[in-house]
Amino acid sequence: MNRVLITGGGGIVGSYAKQVFDVDNVDLLVTNKKDTKSKNYLDCTDYFQILRCVNEFMPKVIIHLVAQTNVDKAERNKEQTYRTNTLSTIYVAHIAKQFDIKLVYVSTGGIFQSNDSTRLFNEYDQPCPPTYYGKTKWYGEQEVKNIMGSNFVIARAGWMMGGGLEIDHKFVGFMSKILLKSKQKDVHCVNDVFGSPTYALDLLVGIRNILNLRKNVTGVYHLNNGLDAPVSRCDILKIMNDVLGTNKNIIPVPSTHFHLDATRPPSESIISVKTKPEGIEQRFWETSLIQYLENEIKKEK
Repeated sequence: MNRVLITGGGGIVGSYAKQVFDVDNVDLLVTNKKDTKSKNYLDCTDYFQILRCVNEFMPKVIIHLVAQTNVDKAERNKEQTYRTNTLSTIYVAHIAKQFDIKLVYVSTGGIFQSNDSTRLFNEYDQPCPPTYYGKTKWYGEQEVKNIMGSNFVIARAGWMMGGGLEIDHKFVGFMSKILLKSKQKDVHCVNDVFGSPTYALDLLVGIRNILNLRKNVTGVYHLNNGLDAPVSRCDILKIMNDVLGTNKNIIPVPSTHFHLDATRPPSESIISVKTKPEGIEQRFWETSLIQYLENEIKKEK
């Protein structure tokens, strides 16, 4: 793992790449599409750009982070979502296969759905994506398996948090801004949708640990933070309110309170049955959430 190429490095997960992989003295190239003037610019919907990048850098591992993760935007822009989430994965997989490079594809617990809010899905459960975002990530998983055959790792994450206020547009980042900046005392929060929080820093550490297990490691792993039961948005927000000291009134509401393009299932919570037997421990979600709020969010407010 001495040479690692990361695609889509301009997002939440990519923001921790140097912190996580510098400890192993890895030759790291973090690319992204957001800065067209950067020498590390890479558009993964362009096969030949990827091919040129791989030819020049010759990585041993590619960690493919490129994704349209805004679930509602994905419903409104299906063609672009397919290109970003699935087609880019097909291109990267074909090139990784050609050069005998291990591919790590970061996927999501959003490929699952259950009307049972207590349900926890493990690596062996059958996906049934409820949203177009989830479908395109599941398509990507299938393409990775079909193209690579082996020499791949699919790392599924849950509800992502990380990166700080500037780049965290997911629930924790978004709600942190509301808690810290809104003058309104009441904050409404969905209490009938359940998932599994994932601190992006811990996700990358988990990927690094899996890659270090053995040279031929392959397969699907759930790398969300540890949890005893599915977690609701309200569970998360109550902790945020305490840690940030914002003293808001958290008012639970059903998901129908907000008019969204994508319908959220009662549960898309994931848990791993594979990591612990391999000696890989993911920190408990409350511990990681508090660390993120204390070390990153509060310092930026």
